[in-house]
Amino acid sequence: MNTCIRATFECSWEKLETRIKADMAGEPGKWIAAYEMAQISNNSMIWVGEITDMEAFGAFMNSDYNKKWDEENGVVVTAYSLTEMAG
Repeated sequence: MNTCIRATFECSWEKLETRIKADMAGEPGKWIAAYEMAQISNNSMIWVGEITDMEAFGAFMNSDYNKKWDEENGVVVTAYSLTEMAG
């Protein structure tokens, strides 16, 4: 499923980017087919990707590990599912 994540953060962009890249080298990289991310302001970013296992994605996003990291770094995430528009 094509997914868009908008996040705000209080840590540095470099720290967040490093964390996401490390995650993608691990378990999430097995069920995320492709992704791109961009910093859109000092403390916000957009991530878009194709998630092939939404159950695993949900479990990862709600894991104690992820919740703790987000809390410690002021990360607030909103996720959206995307549908291609016919045109």
